[in-house]
Amino acid sequence: MRLTSEGPLEPEQSEKLVQCLREIRHADKVFSAPEASCIETAHALSAQPEICPAFRDVDYGRWKSLALHDLMESEPDAVSAWLGDPAAAPHGGESLVDAGARISDWLSSHIDHGGHCLVVTHPTIIKLAILGVLSAPLASTDRIDVDFASATYLNSNGLRWSLRLRKPV
Repeated sequence: MRLTSEGPLEPEQSEKLVQCLREIRHADKVFSAPEASCIETAHALSAQPEICPAFRDVDYGRWKSLALHDLMESEPDAVSAWLGDPAAAPHGGESLVDAGARISDWLSSHIDHGGHCLVVTHPTIIKLAILGVLSAPLASTDRIDVDFASATYLNSNGLRWSLRLRKPV
């Protein structure tokens, strides 16, 4: 597992995502993280996204694009500190606390917007959104698996967000 994904989705990943989202016939608004991989994925869904910096990937600092297992061999104490403390950023980048606050701020500011939004972003950002919606500790980030080219549904009733599990299409 690499700590960031910068390339476009593979064709089979794009096809899987389109199939997963086929029930979304119309989104009132489409947001995308600013990275090229997210923008290209939004375009693969025939969407013209609004680029939203809040959905950018976590800044992994000097660990960007490195494999986690390699880091565990070369910097075991730093990786252990990072995995054990969501406020830690031993890589010189952004902590999970800071990234989680960024996502929570966006969710709070859009809680009563209504309509259907589609957001194309990164697995770690999705994990942080889920944990924020559930009021779960950020230390649980590594307990959630979010596949690339998958869909996560969050609903708002105007007062609170909730995680919605859907039947497979």
